[in-house]
Amino acid sequence: GAAKKACLSKMDDFQEKVITKSYAMLRKSLDPGEVAAHLVSEGIITMENISSIDSQRLREKKNELIIQYVRSCSKSDTFQRFLTAIRNADPNLAYIAQELEKKYEDVKMAPVQETQSKPPKEVPAKLVDHPSLLVKPTSLHLHHYISKKMTLPQNLQSFSLYLGLEQHDIDAVISDNPGNIRQQAMDAIKIWHQGRGKPRTWKTVLDGLEFADMRDYAAELRNDIVRDNLIK
Repeated sequence: GAAKKACLSKMDDFQEKVITKSYAMLRKSLDPGEVAAHLVSEGIITMENISSIDSQRLREKKNELIIQYVRSCSKSDTFQRFLTAIRNADPNLAYIAQELEKKYEDVKMAPVQETQSKPPKEVPAKLVDHPSLLVKPTSLHLHHYISKKMTLPQNLQSFSLYLGLEQHDIDAVISDNPGNIRQQAMDAIKIWHQGRGKPRTWKTVLDGLEFADMRDYAAELRNDIVRDNLIK
């Protein structure tokens, strides 16, 4: 929330894709204290955000929160300001900014059909949306589409409510993982898997993603379910 107050318009789809592709590297490699300080100078995050980052004990958790704030900022030049902050934070990590720039150019040069932001062709709904098609708690597909794609608080709130969770359960997972929307989402899934809420089927997940205004991801997941033979 606080990060958005300082920002005006959003990263483009190519830049968002680069951040997604580079998430593991950024989470592990950034110097959170230095990068956060320079992001304040760049107008991307606020001192209130700094306090939230400092409250995290682990370096990776600090960096997860930094990435979340960068992604939720809507400045038109957020991506370039992020690169500038990385370079200024530690010259030894300038290679990270260079790699992000290279990935950005590669993504922009990719064939148009791969980069258009339209949902993939959907498979017949009768296959995926069968009410008996259960989701296993260990499903890597579920973990990928929920933990990697869930980035906005409003998406988490809508998705969790659709699963049938009580508001006090949602409030609990948020307070247990302040600022970490992906972990909040995974904890909400765990509660759902314990039998609280709607039936634990792929149909519930897909309908929940659409309800949370994540229709493109729901379409991608629907295709993956069929492609990887989750339907027997």
